[in-house]
Amino acid sequence: SEQGVLSAMCENMDAFYERYGTRIRDELFFHPARRILAHAMVDLHVSAQPVDIITITNFLRRSGALDKVGGAGGVTDLLPVEFSPMYAVEHYLAELEDMAARRRL
Repeated sequence: SEQGVLSAMCENMDAFYERYGTRIRDELFFHPARRILAHAMVDLHVSAQPVDIITITNFLRRSGALDKVGGAGGVTDLLPVEFSPMYAVEHYLAELEDMAARRRL
C-alpha cells in the first residue's frame, strides 16, 4: 500500500494532492525511508516544484536526508517503476490509515 500511494504521488502529484492531500500524514508510512520520501514529495508540491525522481533526490540531498533513504539509488529503489492506477489510491490510503490506527493502540 505504501508503494501504491508513493506511485500515485509520483505519477501525478497535482491530481493526487487535490484529491487526497489532507489525508497524507507521516504516520501512515511505517517504513521510515518511504515516510521521508512522501514528506519530501509533499514539500516539493507545496513549494510549487515538480515532483519527480530528480527533484526528490536533490531535495533530499539539500535537506541532508538522502542517506536516510539509501542515497540516490535508494530513491530509485523505493519509487516504483510502474505507476499504480489513481483509482486504487482510495484503497491504499484506507489500508494505510487502518494500519496507522492499529500502531497507535
